Amino acid sequence: MFGRIGEWLDRLRLPAVTLRQLSIYRLILALAWLWAALLRF
Repeated sequence: MFGRIGEWLDRLRLPAVTLRQLSIYRLILALAWLWAALLRF
């Protein structure tokens, strides 16, 4: 039973990490796009 709980925690933990990495990646992309747009003007 404890083994199953550990597996579920690992399954729930992985998507949270990937979602957090995606949000950070999106933020970096937005900042890079804004910086490039400012350099064009």
